Amino acid sequence: MKKLLLIKTAALSVAISAAFGLTSCNFGGFGNNASEATTSTSLSTEPTADTTATSQTETESPKEIEFKTSKKISAETTEKKKSYQSKNADECALIVNGSKKKTVLNAPSITKSGDAASTDISSRYGVNSALLVMNSAKLTVSGGTVEAAGKGAAGVYAYGGYGPQNGNSGDGTTLTISDAKISTTGDEAPGFVTTNGSTSTGSNLTVKTEGKSAPAIRTLTGGNINLTNGSYTTNGTSSPAIYSTGNVTGKKVAITANNSEAVVLDDNYTVTLNDSTVTANNTKRRENAKFVNSILLFQPASGVFDNNSMASFTMSGGKLISKTGHVFHVTNIKGVISLSGVTIQNEDKEGIILSVCPDGWTGNNNVAILNATNMTLAGNILVAKEGKLTLNLSSGANFIGTIKGNITNADGETVSTEPGIIHVNLGEKATWTLTEDTYITSFSGSMDNVRLNGHKLTVSGSTSEPTAAPTGKPATVKKPTKKPKKKPTKKPTKKPTKKPTKKPTPKQPTPQQNP
Repeated sequence: MKKLLLIKTAALSVAISAAFGLTSCNFGGFGNNASEATTSTSLSTEPTADTTATSQTETESPKEIEFKTSKKISAETTEKKKSYQSKNADECALIVNGSKKKTVLNAPSITKSGDAASTDISSRYGVNSALLVMNSAKLTVSGGTVEAAGKGAAGVYAYGGYGPQNGNSGDGTTLTISDAKISTTGDEAPGFVTTNGSTSTGSNLTVKTEGKSAPAIRTLTGGNINLTNGSYTTNGTSSPAIYSTGNVTGKKVAITANNSEAVVLDDNYTVTLNDSTVTANNTKRRENAKFVNSILLFQPASGVFDNNSMASFTMSGGKLISKTGHVFHVTNIKGVISLSGVTIQNEDKEGIILSVCPDGWTGNNNVAILNATNMTLAGNILVAKEGKLTLNLSSGANFIGTIKGNITNADGETVSTEPGIIHVNLGEKATWTLTEDTYITSFSGSMDNVRLNGHKLTVSGSTSEPTAAPTGKPATVKKPTKKPKKKPTKKPTKKPTKKPTKKPTPKQPTPQQNP
C-alpha cells in the first residue's frame, strides 16, 4: 500500500524568484509528530509573520501539500541492494521520514518517472523526487544509482522543514551520500537538492542533469551541501552546475555547465571551492538577463531580500575555464569574489574578467569586492556609473588590464559610458600592468608596482604617476620632476704656444748710379 504524507500549511508568504521559476518562501514551524503506527503523517504549521520578504509578487492562500510515495521508511534500519521505483505523477519513489531515526541504504537502485503537477511545489518541497529525506531523518547512502525522468522530478532531495528563517534553524534532517550516481532528464529537475537548513554531505558522486533549469547542485532557503571529489555536470540551458541560495563547499570537484553559467549565487549565501575545476560554456541567457557570464552573483528583484545582502564566491587553487561571456558578473547585490592561486582560462574574445553593473532585474545595488592572491588576472574589468568596485591585489597577484565604465550589453544597448566608484589597493608584492588609459577613484600602494606600459593612470581627476598613499585616502598624484643630468666638466684645453715667426727685414733700395 502506498504511503501518504500530508503537510497542511496556512498563510504561506512566497517570495518568487525570477531565476528558474523557483521560489523562496517563509514556512511556519513544522512539528515532528510522525506516527509509526499509521500509514500517513500530518505535519501542521502556524502562520508566521515574514519581516524580510516584501516581494512584488506575493500569495497568501491555504495550501495542502501531499507527499506521496511508493515506499516510506520511518524506522531505524539498514537495507541492502534494494530497488525502489515510482511511475506516478507527484509521487516519490522513496521517502525516508523519521524523527532523528538513522537509516542506511547500501547500493540502492531508485528510479522515478512522471511529471509534477506544479514545479513550484516540487522545487520547494521535494514532491515528485526520486529520493526524499525529511522530518529530522538521518540517512546514509553508500553506492547505488538514483535516476529521475520527468518534469520537476529531482534526483535526491533533503528537505529541512521550517528552514533558517526569522532566527530559526532547520528540523535536523541530514543526508550523507557517497560513491553514487544521480541523474535527471526532465526540465526543472535538479540532481542533488538540500533546503531549509538541512545539511547534506556528498563524496565521490557523479551527478548529471539534462533538462532546462535543472542544476546539478541546488541549495534553497539556507540549505547546506558539502562535497568532496566527484563530477557535477549540466547540459540544459539555464542550468548551472551549482545554484545556491544556501551554502555550498566543494573540494577536488569537477563542476561543468555545458549550456549555462557554472555557478549562480542568489542572495546572502556562499559557494567555496578548493582545488577544483570549474568549466562554463554559457550559450543562452536566462530570463531577464542582459549579459552572458560564467559566475553570476545577483538578486532577482529588489525588495525581496535585504539590500545589504552579500553573496560570496571563494575559490582556492584549481582552474576556472570560461568559454563565453564575462568570467564574473555582479548585479543588484553586494558580491565578494575571493581568488587565491586560481588559473583562469578566459576564452571569450572580449576578455572581460568582471562586470559590475545593472542587468535585467529590478534594483540598482551593484557592489563588488574582488580579492586576488598569488595569481594572474588578465583582461579588463567593467564598472558602470551605478557600480562600485574595490580591487584588492595582494601578495603574488598580477593584474594585466584596465578598469573602465564604457559598457554595452549583449543586446547592443549602452548600459554605461563612464566608470563608477573604483578603489584599488596594491600590495607590496603585487603588480598592475595597464593595457589602456585608466581612471580610478582612489589608489593605495606604490608606483614601483604599477607598470604604465605607455598609458596614463588617472586618480580622482589628476593624471600622472601616483605615489604611495595611506590606505583609504586618495593617492597624491604629481608629475615627477626629472633632475637634469649634470654635464661632466671639461678641463680647459691649453692652447699651444706658438713660437713667434721672424719678420723678414726689408731690403734697402740700391742707389741709382748716374750714367
